[in-house]
Amino acid sequence: MSSLRIGFIGASATSLRAWGNSAHLPFLIKSPHYNITALCNSSVESARAAIAYHKLPESTAAYASAAELAKDPNVDLVVISVNVVKHYELALPVLKAGKDVYVEWPLASTLEQAEDLARVARENNVRTVVGLQGRASTAVKEVRRLVQEGKIGKIISTNMEGAVEIYGETISDYLKYLLDSKSGGSFVDIPFGHLLDVVIFALGSEFSKVHADLYNHRPTVNIVDSSDRSRIIEANAPKDTHDQIIFTGTLESGPAVAINLRSQPPIKGKGLNWVISGDKGDIELLSESSFPHIHPDGVKVFLHTGEQREVKEEILVAAETVDELKVVDGHTRAVGGVYEAFRKGETDGYVTFEEAVVRHRLVKGLFKGQTTYKTTY
Repeated sequence: MSSLRIGFIGASATSLRAWGNSAHLPFLIKSPHYNITALCNSSVESARAAIAYHKLPESTAAYASAAELAKDPNVDLVVISVNVVKHYELALPVLKAGKDVYVEWPLASTLEQAEDLARVARENNVRTVVGLQGRASTAVKEVRRLVQEGKIGKIISTNMEGAVEIYGETISDYLKYLLDSKSGGSFVDIPFGHLLDVVIFALGSEFSKVHADLYNHRPTVNIVDSSDRSRIIEANAPKDTHDQIIFTGTLESGPAVAINLRSQPPIKGKGLNWVISGDKGDIELLSESSFPHIHPDGVKVFLHTGEQREVKEEILVAAETVDELKVVDGHTRAVGGVYEAFRKGETDGYVTFEEAVVRHRLVKGLFKGQTTYKTTY
């Protein structure tokens, strides 16, 4: 099978912390199954600069609009990895042109935009992917396997507690948009949304009932220079997004769920503590980061069994089997895992636009105090 030709929106020659640069391109450049044939940025000059910076072939096309990129016959899949505010306007013309599309999570700033993108994708019969990479984590897949194989019997409940540093007392200048709830890039939308999909994927069930208490402990934060975090660019910038969520719910399959996610530096080595309890044992996932898919080398999975849970067994997480995933950084492995699942047609390994709409319904409903959501597209 020939390689899939990528038109990439969001590669940068200046913002080296950009997610596209650090998470997507290292895999795509190494993979023999994907070939970057075009870049699109805010200007043709910016796209050409990114082509040169990333040492892509001179034949790589440069574009300044998603509509023009979508017309390129040498592009099979368009990848959009930019500020969520721009997702809708960039994805829409690509879908109408009949190109397959990969958009980072959140799919769009609003539920209405996400629903519209899913509708247009269906009408044009295109394949879609959304960047909820947690289900590509080898550790998360191991937890799912233990659940499916009945290692802890009937699932009774699951509890998750984590800390996310990025939304703390200071925020880098290039992430300023995260302070505005209208952007769709809030603490609840992004970090919590990622973890919610992990829980649903691992336990194999949507929710029948949900509830959340949302807190904004820091109505103002300092915006700092991303290249020198000791330099404050704007002091006491207003923030109307939340920085803690205490979530409870019941899965359609019966188990109770409790998640407490807070925005502050984690205790060293304890970014995430996740326990799944069954009538015959417990599964425990410990992660140095709040996201097991971003720092996979700091993740451990344990199986606790026995009447008093006195038997503790560390579960060896399966090694990567794809060569290009073995040599990239941790967060790139999960992103690469999504690309691999998409290429192989492993539909449980990635989230489509229609599935992402269901996630958006759940998350956006929490802001409104809704206790149920439509679990099918």
